[in-house]
Amino acid sequence: MSELAFNLNGDPFDVPANAAGWRVRKMKTKGAPEVAYGRNGQPLVLPLEADVDDLRAEVGSPGRYRVDPVDETNKPIANAPAGYVMVHELAAAPAPTPASVVPLALRARLAVRCLHARVCGRRADDGGTDRVLERHACLPAVPRRDGARTDHARRPARDGAGTHRAEVVAT
Repeated sequence: MSELAFNLNGDPFDVPANAAGWRVRKMKTKGAPEVAYGRNGQPLVLPLEADVDDLRAEVGSPGRYRVDPVDETNKPIANAPAGYVMVHELAAAPAPTPASVVPLALRARLAVRCLHARVCGRRADDGGTDRVLERHACLPAVPRRDGARTDHARRPARDGAGTHRAEVVAT
């Protein structure tokens, strides 16, 4: 059975044994379907093994299509059922928006600055870096200035306002 062999009710049907391909016609809202033309300017005939992706690539536009089985000479086969296929547009992958990229880059830059400042024993700036990183819960666990080590485990905690903040668990 071919992937394009579905009748008007959506039921699969057996392709006639003498079929060699599919003649493609685009359905209109009213009237007879119009002939779809291939890239070579000839009426479009797909091989019998064609699938929906092949049809989409050849027709280039979404819509409802009727495919009629044809023989080796591209003549319609008498009393053969027609197939009906709906070709949808492929959704393009969404491009990253500046709103989703900038905070990630900002957090990475701030994390590196803060980590460097802590390792060197200095404040990163006025402490704003620490507050931004804590708000985004991406502060890495690093040795504290008093020499105690901290574990990398984090657990959510609530401050007085009921919001979540990251808390580093000391060992």
